[in-house]
Parts: sequence; C-alpha cells; structure tokens
Amino acid sequence: MSPPTTVVRRYNQLELITEHLGYLPVRFTDDFYNACIGCMAKAVEGVEAFVSTLPGDERKKMEGVEKFDTLLDNAFDKRFVVFEEFVFNNIFRLPENLPITLSHNKGLNFTYTQAYEDHLDKELEELRKSVIAQKALQFKLKNQIKSTERLTQRLESCQKEMGFLTTIPKQNGLTQIGDTIDLVSNQLQTLQNLMVPLQEFMADPEKMALVAKEDQRTQYIKRDVQRQLRMYSEADLEDEAYHNLVRQELSEKTSQIASLADLQALKELYL
Repeated sequence: MSPPTTVVRRYNQLELITEHLGYLPVRFTDDFYNACIGCMAKAVEGVEAFVSTLPGDERKKMEGVEKFDTLLDNAFDKRFVVFEEFVFNNIFRLPENLPITLSHNKGLNFTYTQAYEDHLDKELEELRKSVIAQKALQFKLKNQIKSTERLTQRLESCQKEMGFLTTIPKQNGLTQIGDTIDLVSNQLQTLQNLMVPLQEFMADPEKMALVAKEDQRTQYIKRDVQRQLRMYSEADLEDEAYHNLVRQELSEKTSQIASLADLQALKELYL
C-alpha cells in the first residue's frame, strides 16, 4: 500500500520558529531577563559599597539602598514587559499557517488516512513478531551452544579417563584396539545383515507353519522305526544279524519314500 500524496505542513504561530531554532523563544527572553537581573544585582552591590563610604547614619543608608533596589526592580520589570512584547511580536513572529518545509522535514508526509495507518500498524506487528522469533531463536541457539560445550567437556574428560586403552596396547606391542573394535563392528554389521532375511522368514506365518509341520516322509520313518523297535525289543539286539536286518529294512523303506534330490527340491520350495 503506497502512502498518500505528500502535502506541505502548516505551522502555528511559534511552532515553526521553535522547530527551526531548537528551543522556545520564551527561553531566550527568560535567559535575557536573568542576565539583566544579575547585572542589576552587581550594580546594587556597587551602590551599597559607595554609600557605605559616605558619612551618616548606617541604618538610613541601608534603607536608602533597599529602596533603590526596589525601585530599580520595578522599573526593570515594566520595561522588560514592553521588551518581551516587542520581541514576540516582531522578532520571533511568523505569519500563521506559513506553507514552508524545513530541511529535516523534506519528503515527510504529515497527513495519513486511517487505512494507511492500519496498514503501517500491520507491518509493524509483523516486524515485531519477526524480531521476537529471531530473539527466541537466538536464545535457543545460545542454550544449544552451552549444552554442546558441556557435552564436549564430558567427552574430553572421558577421553582422558580412557586413555589407558590406547597406551597399554602400545606399551605391550599389541594390535591397536581401534582395529579390533572396527573388526567387531564390521562383523556385527554382517550378522545384522544376515538376520534380515531370517527375520522376514520368521515373520511369515505360512512359512513358519511349513517348517513346524512334519512331512509325510518324516512321519513314516518315525512310525516304521517305532515298529521295528517294538518288533525286535524282545530279541537279542546284540546279534549282528538283527542289526543288519534292521539297517536293510530301514534303507529300503526310506529309499522308497524320497531321494536326496527330492529332499533338496522340498527345501527350496519351503525355504
């Protein structure tokens, strides 16, 4: 929003001369009055000193000096009133509503609409909020700097306390502990990478159900082994003939169920 058109400021009777001189005209007359009073006081002192050298009654001489001082003050006050009126009416007087612009007021506008003032207030409020936000950010940054400095001091203290971890290996000609830590860290990272597919597999309920479920071959082998054990439980198991018979029968039974290639295919299918 642009400001309204600049207009010339109009002054009242003493406003322009006061703004131009930088002080009130009455201040000049007051200072002049005080200076005259000081001069008259010195004159009265001189008269008093002269009268004191004359012969006669001292009391009457003092009364005469006091009367002289009073008459002088009254006469000066009357004449100063005339002088003051002359100064204000002729020397410090300018025409009313004089259309003039002082040098320090050039380019300024003294008439603003309410809408423009509201616009300026809004801009000032936005700038005020921006300044407050900057101060808040500065406060947070200072606190963060202090916190970082405290943390740095703690780390430096810990580094000093744990300095033996590097000095002892050097003194004993051992491998740097940093290399060992790096190796352990790399191995842990490798282990974590290997655990990822296993975790994914364990998270799948269907795959876990297939792993937990026994296939037909395993169930058949268990049943047949139990049957063979029951069959030969009462026989002399120390006899080599019985052992060979059991091995032969188990081999035949298992070979009829599935081959090694079949087991590998099942493994790839389920895992």
